[in-house]
Amino acid sequence: MKAWSIISRDAFKILKAHGVLTCNNVNLTQASETRWFSVAYQYMREAMKKKGLKPDNEKQYPLWVWTERSGEKGAEPNYLSDESFDSILLELEIPESELLQSSFELWEAVLNGVNFNKHWNDESASSLNEITESWSCVFNIDSYVEGYSPITLDDRNTQATCWKLTKEHVVKWRRYGINASSAKPLI
Repeated sequence: MKAWSIISRDAFKILKAHGVLTCNNVNLTQASETRWFSVAYQYMREAMKKKGLKPDNEKQYPLWVWTERSGEKGAEPNYLSDESFDSILLELEIPESELLQSSFELWEAVLNGVNFNKHWNDESASSLNEITESWSCVFNIDSYVEGYSPITLDDRNTQATCWKLTKEHVVKWRRYGINASSAKPLI
């Protein structure tokens, strides 16, 4: 399946040198100031395991890729908002069996602790279990969740998670941001 990932130049050096990129020992308290980020990240790890996608070790965390932009499968992401951002854009080919796809738009709501079983303006309290149990809808990328999916299915953005990126997954790469150049084969 065609996918895309934006990674740091340091991560790209690791991928080139070792042939594999994983995410280990993530400090989730530094990654975000909200408690929901940590809860959501753990939820995604468990969802991947339930799908049969097992990490190499318990310190490993998922990597994010994009598989669909604005309803076009395999379309290149366009998330650059700061011209000083200097990263590497990878065009990937990853077996679908190694990915867990989810709705990018609904995942944004998950990161804010939304309970999808409630109307979007219902501010009554929910238990953590009630909230996380409602999140399974993010994996049904063909569904529309009233009040939380602000766009039509034809305009959807789909992300996916995997445990690792390998040199073999890389089709092309290019600098993304400052002085972005044409795609080059991975060396």
